[in-house]
Amino acid sequence: MKRERENELQQNSSSESSDGLFQLPAYYPLSKKFKAELRQLNPAKTIDSVIKETRSALMETLFEYIDNQAEQGLEQVSKGNIAAEEYEKTKKLKYKEDPVLLRGKRVLEKLNQTRRRQATYLAAFQKTRTEILDRHEPELSLEDLERYAHMKVVPSQVHDLYKDVLSSNVKESASVSEMLVKSEAMEIDKKLFVAINPTEPIPFNDQEDDDEIEIGGGKVNLTCPISRLIMKNPVKNKKCGHTYDKASLANYNSTDCPECGVTIQKSELVEDTLMKIRIACYERDQKLQEFHKTKADDDIDRL
Repeated sequence: MKRERENELQQNSSSESSDGLFQLPAYYPLSKKFKAELRQLNPAKTIDSVIKETRSALMETLFEYIDNQAEQGLEQVSKGNIAAEEYEKTKKLKYKEDPVLLRGKRVLEKLNQTRRRQATYLAAFQKTRTEILDRHEPELSLEDLERYAHMKVVPSQVHDLYKDVLSSNVKESASVSEMLVKSEAMEIDKKLFVAINPTEPIPFNDQEDDDEIEIGGGKVNLTCPISRLIMKNPVKNKKCGHTYDKASLANYNSTDCPECGVTIQKSELVEDTLMKIRIACYERDQKLQEFHKTKADDDIDRL
């Protein structure tokens, strides 16, 4: 009897709701105040800044470690404790065998993963925000209550829309994630390799596995093809891949690449980060070698 009475009350309540009595809105639009606050939100600024600073600091720490290792290695060579040929040989694989560098690379890869995820969340937020702010709809009021209670097509609420957009973005980013991971890891390896081996050609590239590539003969030329001097601020021509010193290029009386003749366009010039690392580390090695040579000569003179 009690259950029948409860069913009767539920049916009456449902009937009243269908007639529009006491029916809550099917959709709640944002008020002008919240839309204004939504326009001002910028969730990426702080997070992105922290990630960039952390990555930069960690990379700087790894370079300092490489500098210390170079100083110790050249000191051992100068003392005759290690043959120069053996020292050069061990340097070639140090970028992927040294435990300290391996740990640093893993942290950098985690930071890159965090950055990619943050970019995915940010893209979903921005897309959701744009769609919400593009909705031109009156605020909820007693006069518009009926409109929002009996909508034939109910727009997604903010949190539901964000979840849908984020889910779609995650699927899209997953399809290119493997390629990005490989590319980012390769870029880290390149920087570490040239910091350890400033004049050696990189023994791997983006298309082939580094274990299958033999290091060819020859050294990387660090001089500008215009001035024939060691470059200070190297810029690369994306069109042909040749690098020049920025100051020398500014005083160059031609628009043709001195190496291949391709037309040099300002829009095609970018900073050559790897060459910049090579030059800095080459100069480091030159100073260390000169220091240990002078020290060895002084020790001989004292004898």
